[in-house]
Amino acid sequence: RKGVANIFMISEPLAGHRLRLTFIDGSSYTLDFRPLLDASPGLAPLRGAAAFAGATVIPGEGWAVVWPDLDIQIGADTLWLDVQAQQAPDENTRTFVQWRSRHGLSLTQAAAAIKEKGATKVYAYATHAVLSGPAVDRIARSPIESVVVTDSIPLSPEAQACPKIQQVSSARLLAEAIRRIQSSDSLSSLFV
Repeated sequence: RKGVANIFMISEPLAGHRLRLTFIDGSSYTLDFRPLLDASPGLAPLRGAAAFAGATVIPGEGWAVVWPDLDIQIGADTLWLDVQAQQAPDENTRTFVQWRSRHGLSLTQAAAAIKEKGATKVYAYATHAVLSGPAVDRIARSPIESVVVTDSIPLSPEAQACPKIQQVSSARLLAEAIRRIQSSDSLSSLFV
């Protein structure tokens, strides 16, 4: 329908805990879920073949792959990044988040580990920076040069005062997404 754009057209569960994802722009990828199941305890209910086969995309929405019976949903943007990481030609191009997850490191621990391996500067980016508890203090004391966050969550006064935390507006990105949805253009290219 004109003015309605889905991120996914089709999500098809395959044997071996793989999922074929076809995006609205026609691109199709197969995502191997086995590494995700190992790295994410919250996905443990999907280990059974029958449970995994319950994957679907809600007709007319397409923003997430859902397993309704298990109350599990994974956003299209997350799955897109997982696909891109799995298709990367080497480990160096894998996402930072996967590396952290594999080693069980917090952001500041990962920054310290990278510095120990010879990095001269470490920068971090976060979409929805909750920065709860001791997060701001940890960032302030970490080897991270700068953490760039969006304004999707207001920063606390403590975070605003931290010279290592920089906030950028997400207004232009959101406006462009709304424009593309209205004109039935691809959203995928916004995130590549």
